[in-house]
Amino acid sequence: MDYKGLLDTSNAVMVAVAESMVNMGLEIPLIWTQMANAFQGNAKLLLDSLGLNIVGNDVVSVTNSFASEMLKAGAVQRCNIVSVDETKIVVDIGECIYAPATTVIRGDDMTMIPPCPMMAILYAALNELTGKHCTVESCQFMPELNASTFTVSVE
Repeated sequence: MDYKGLLDTSNAVMVAVAESMVNMGLEIPLIWTQMANAFQGNAKLLLDSLGLNIVGNDVVSVTNSFASEMLKAGAVQRCNIVSVDETKIVVDIGECIYAPATTVIRGDDMTMIPPCPMMAILYAALNELTGKHCTVESCQFMPELNASTFTVSVE
């Protein structure tokens, strides 16, 4: 299978899994939490084999490490930390490999916060390295840039 085929298949799987969870009655915030939990378990083993190594001991250092590692992994073409402190993070992600899936999941609801594996990885890293929990407050989708800006509160 070529890269495009692999990418399309991966996005189709993401849509199927997300839609299945919603159809089972799970709310999006619970899906986010469970994705983050998975990225601390078996899914983390797959990320480790890719050489993804997010480090730090506070929200700022972990978030900056996340941005660097996402770019290095090639899963996104842009990962800008717009702002970060110990209680709030704003991340601009562009040209993500899962953008097609999140676009389908979102549909016409531009206010929906779709499950995003990249942000779940950040949530998992923050939880694992700092013990803090996250809530994705908003996601501003910019279709003309194929980008999303996520605002995350940290507790």
